[in-house]
Amino acid sequence: MVHKSPKSFLIFALSLILLASFVFCESFFGHSLITGLGKIHTTDEPAGSFPIPQGAYQQTTILPPASMDMRWWILHSQSLLESHTLRVRETRIDNAPEGREVHWSSGLIWLIAGLAKLFSFFSGHSAVDCVAWAAIVSPLILLSLAVAGVAFMVARRLGWGIAGLFVLVLFTSRTIHEGFVYGMVDHHGIVFSFAIASVLALFFSGAGLVNSKKAKFPFLLDEASARQWMILSGILGGAALWVSAATALPVIVGCGLGAIVTAWSASKAGITIKPDLWRSWGLAGCLTSLGFYALEYFPSRMGWRLEVNHPLYALAWLAAADLLSRLLFWIFNKGRLTNGSLADRLRMGIAVAFVLMPPVMAASRPDLFFYVSDRFLLALHTEYINEFQPLWIILLGEDGAFFNILTTFVWPLVVMIGAPLLLWRPGISPAWRALAFFVMCPLLAMQCLAFSQVRWQGMATGLWIIEALILFVAILQLRTVSRLPRGILSALTALSLLAAIWHPQAVFRNALATTSEFQNGLPKNCAPTVLLRDVAHRLLQASPHQVPVVLAGPNSSTDLSYYSHIRTLGTLYWENVEGLKKAAHIFAAPNAAEALRLIRQAGATHIVVASWDDFGMDYVKLLKDSGEIPEIPAEPFVKSLLDGAEPPDWIRPLYYPIPAVFGLEGQEVRIFAVLPDQSPLDALIHRGIYQLDAGDAQAAKKIFLRARDLNPNDQRSVEGLKAAEALQ
Repeated sequence: MVHKSPKSFLIFALSLILLASFVFCESFFGHSLITGLGKIHTTDEPAGSFPIPQGAYQQTTILPPASMDMRWWILHSQSLLESHTLRVRETRIDNAPEGREVHWSSGLIWLIAGLAKLFSFFSGHSAVDCVAWAAIVSPLILLSLAVAGVAFMVARRLGWGIAGLFVLVLFTSRTIHEGFVYGMVDHHGIVFSFAIASVLALFFSGAGLVNSKKAKFPFLLDEASARQWMILSGILGGAALWVSAATALPVIVGCGLGAIVTAWSASKAGITIKPDLWRSWGLAGCLTSLGFYALEYFPSRMGWRLEVNHPLYALAWLAAADLLSRLLFWIFNKGRLTNGSLADRLRMGIAVAFVLMPPVMAASRPDLFFYVSDRFLLALHTEYINEFQPLWIILLGEDGAFFNILTTFVWPLVVMIGAPLLLWRPGISPAWRALAFFVMCPLLAMQCLAFSQVRWQGMATGLWIIEALILFVAILQLRTVSRLPRGILSALTALSLLAAIWHPQAVFRNALATTSEFQNGLPKNCAPTVLLRDVAHRLLQASPHQVPVVLAGPNSSTDLSYYSHIRTLGTLYWENVEGLKKAAHIFAAPNAAEALRLIRQAGATHIVVASWDDFGMDYVKLLKDSGEIPEIPAEPFVKSLLDGAEPPDWIRPLYYPIPAVFGLEGQEVRIFAVLPDQSPLDALIHRGIYQLDAGDAQAAKKIFLRARDLNPNDQRSVEGLKAAEALQ
């Protein structure tokens, strides 16, 4: 069914031109925003003009506010280059003072570090200095690789014209495109590409269905060719498991269920079923998963973390494929589950044990094997992190709810209207119905998960588009043997065009609006991250001999670490559950003495509370909701920081005025230095200085009078009183 006509190549070329034009225009606007932000200066002392402590770094490249994970990809890539190792398995930047484990797949880190070395070679700057821009442009590299790989696969089976249309539709759809945005690199686009390609390969293989001498059907392959596609699917699925087990595992399970439904549909039509093909799929996936695990962890970092790719998942996949093959042979080929021998029965029992082992371990001892099930993390994810929110809350809660709903559900609408009306028409091969049933199983699994947590919607969208591809190819085949229903096709064509163009035009409109806003001043959504760059650099300037350790909200902590390598406590990653709890317990401390004890344990030198990300009382609530504390203290430590109450003597407030250029009227950043040995007199003097800097002469005068009463011989209080009177 491969089309190699000049017309097919022309469609492919036009599709790539349209896709490249979309990517270029969007990247141009993104590049303009990032370079424009980088030109904003908030101090007369630029980065590099003052000494900083060893281990610190002054990052000048400002990233879009939505790319929080990207900041950590950059930090990990810089760590890789600085340590001259091949893997980053720990970081000391957050969860001070101990640091924490890192379980992110290394592929993206290697790409960013490799690009940084290439940029360094041509620019003369150090590779570490080039990491940020390497990360900014890396989505274009990832997108190019994904488009090339998927297009080649589709072209091998369906022709270059269909391949071009497919990649154009797939990579301009909203939830897939979000994984490849210029200046917002993350692993989501990578895992979507691997997982979608894995399901595509299964579809192209026939999903266990083959042509035989007795029965031949359009599109299906002979057994040997089908096995090759099955093996490719296993390899791609193993790669997806390496990048994100949370995304790949539901797809793998859904494909297994799809194999059963497909075989049921095929058996009614007399299509030949080859259950043993699934063993090849499972073996390829198992070996690929084991290979990537060894690449990441062997020999010194092997453990029992089931949140990520692990040998137990690889063996469970192999075992499940064996059981699936046995089940299909038993149900549809009138065979038996075992050959009757004791050894084969034992093999089947071992397979069942391997399939059950990962979920049993994760459910029985999450504290040892599955941190994500920690009650504190579950509450954090459920209440505060967007990607863990239900789909409807995100779609209806954001600006442009109609646009989000439209771009999310148009392809499902195309499939749900077209499949029942067209796939059961006379002249349609039953193979198409069987394959549509197959893809529907992982699709429904991912869509149900997406309704509960929006992070899976990208994968679901990709599978809906594969279903649309099956429908499209079936229509092309129907055209050769029967008249096409013009009314239905017209409606489906209109919906498809709407789905294909709505998101790209919206991207252009939003980019133009952002550019216009930037010309009139700093975009409000970018102001906080620019401001925190200034705060981070000022903290470094004030601490030339020691890297500051800052207690702040989770997003502020990430920004501060990115811009200066300042050490922090709580960040929004499951590997850092200890740091999150540490920060939460400090904020929830029932009194200043307990807060100081916990702060000393953490080694914190500063507290930064940004009004848009203070998160202090949210931390306290999380502790209560997760059972970490029995009840919320009457006066938690964070409340004294937020209410403007007089701080304990070991805290020194530092005045930080927000420049008017930021447009953050009504917002504030409170910065406190932690000085456990500060005397009561010094504490009063510096509080008075803070009030003078803030322009509150009356408050400053009262504080300096108290300082004078405490020590009449200290000239600082006398000078402070004079300054307060002059200010009045």
